[in-house]
Amino acid sequence: MANNPEQKKYLAFYMSFIDLQTANAFYQQKKYAESIAILDTALVSLSRTGSHLRNEVVQAYDTYASCYEALGNYKKALEYKNIYVKLNDSLTRRDKIDIISRLEIRNRIAEKDKELALQN
Repeated sequence: MANNPEQKKYLAFYMSFIDLQTANAFYQQKKYAESIAILDTALVSLSRTGSHLRNEVVQAYDTYASCYEALGNYKKALEYKNIYVKLNDSLTRRDKIDIISRLEIRNRIAEKDKELALQN
């Protein structure tokens, strides 16, 4: 692998993404402790890449909560569920803002096109 820092960053991100998927698989197999251990490692790695608010990361907190709930650690389950809800709300809000911005741009373009058509 090249010594390019950008490539290393992307590699670290994709390796962490694979870990998140592996943690999901362990959760589905009811291997909760293994899932939690992998999530711990993956989220620390992801924090170094600068990619924090992706859907997969938000979903990881939901998996954490589900694992802790299945293990009977309801305090930790609630803690991670609250983090999940907060991050999910942030992502949803950001997505809605993006959609509104795109619609406003389309509307302005349509108005300009209409004005140009009337001038001709």
